[in-house]
Amino acid sequence: MEDLTGRRFGKLVVIGFSHKDTKGRHNRYFWNCDCDCGGTITTRSDGLKSGHTVSCKCVAKQRLAEGRIANGSDLIGGVFGDLTVIERAGSNYQGNYMWKCICSLCGKEKSFSGGYLTHNSVKPKSCGCNRPRNQIKTTHFRPGLKKAYPKECRTLTHMKTRCYNANSPWYKDYGGRGIKVCDKWMGKFGLIDFILDAGIAPEGTSIDRVDNDGNYEPGNIRWATPRQQSNNKRSTVLVTYNGETMSVSEWAEQVGLDSETLRYRINNWNDVGRALTIPLRKPKNRRM
Repeated sequence: MEDLTGRRFGKLVVIGFSHKDTKGRHNRYFWNCDCDCGGTITTRSDGLKSGHTVSCKCVAKQRLAEGRIANGSDLIGGVFGDLTVIERAGSNYQGNYMWKCICSLCGKEKSFSGGYLTHNSVKPKSCGCNRPRNQIKTTHFRPGLKKAYPKECRTLTHMKTRCYNANSPWYKDYGGRGIKVCDKWMGKFGLIDFILDAGIAPEGTSIDRVDNDGNYEPGNIRWATPRQQSNNKRSTVLVTYNGETMSVSEWAEQVGLDSETLRYRINNWNDVGRALTIPLRKPKNRRM
């Protein structure tokens, strides 16, 4: 055993021998060291000689603050761009620590290496949902994208079927009327472009065209609830009053009437204002 007492290794000065570990195939000698920052540490002699151990973790904290991570630093709770670290996720094949993060934009969970999270040259940091369009297109198309966004993938497929498959039962209401899907959603990176233009589908919504006579294209689509979908059908009767246009069901909710009652008034009365403003009559009490 080589005596390391009094020798300096980085910010550490060896103050004495600690113990010998004989559990493994080789004997490991541990030494007590003082750090220039005032801390103490007990570490192996081979780590000191190789230069792997140079401080009592104060250098690792400094590297983390400067954007250079030391493998093993605790990142739980850290915020890096749109990602928040929630737990440790094992190690990758290179032995680097992986950290499970949640994206503040889309809510998805994904694991990243500590180097990706803390390296200043990697910007912006997210799960990939907000990457610039040209940056995504330079990467290879991965089938995993369809698994990550199954609803968006099905929606785009159904849009193409309705507009271009003459055997589809919905073709007459879409492709038969001249409704088309924009060209960039039909190409190799159509799914990526569609997700970037339409966004991630919220729970309980489906794709809807703002203008029923317009195409599936940016600016004319939205993720709509079933109620919004029903109010935006071609068969929906629109009523204009005081410069505001809404469907019969929307007017009924606003004025506090039953939709069937309001629809009867509009169909049989000649005055829309009276139909919307006259309250329901209260039933008279009948004497027995």
